[in-house]
Amino acid sequence: PIFPTTSPSSSSPTDTTIFNHKPRPPPPIENAEVQTFPDSRVKMEEEVNNLLARASGAYQSGQLDIALNALIRASSLQPLDYRILSDLGAVQHQLGQLHEAVVTLERSVVLSQNNSSTPHLRSMNNLGVVYQDLGQLENAEYWLLTTMQIELELKKKNYIETEETNSITHFLNLLSIKEKEERSQFCSMISSSSSSQNHEMKHDLAIP
Repeated sequence: PIFPTTSPSSSSPTDTTIFNHKPRPPPPIENAEVQTFPDSRVKMEEEVNNLLARASGAYQSGQLDIALNALIRASSLQPLDYRILSDLGAVQHQLGQLHEAVVTLERSVVLSQNNSSTPHLRSMNNLGVVYQDLGQLENAEYWLLTTMQIELELKKKNYIETEETNSITHFLNLLSIKEKEERSQFCSMISSSSSSQNHEMKHDLAIP
């Protein structure tokens, strides 16, 4: 199932987050940070899948704290799974934990580049939205524009695993925010200049 997440500090929603109920394979043993025996790996897989199911149910019922804790536990068991980190970052964002979300989503992007033929577009898109909410518009523009360009390029090539994101909508929204900010700064500059000129004129008129 797909669950939309909403931004805590702007009207722009983050992209959808996927809590996948299908069993997720663990990272290859040679790439894992902790070596485990087969039996313990099976138990770990079961625990991770149970945690993801718990996170999904909690998310659907609005219990974000429970979803957060379940995803934190799941990511500690499978620290190389960028999809779990992507879900975790999205929940952190919705809870207003913006700086934590940046760290989590950046790690998700890096891991996806190491373990997949394409970066995880959903993580990249959400990272742009988080930066936007932090007021770091240049970083937001970089991630949203990059996501949009990669997504469009993959669609041109009919790449079967291309993810659907709202990167174009988010990017256009960002441009609107930047335009309003620049207009506000310009008006403030004009107002300040006008006030300074009026003050100088009054000072000149006061001189006998």
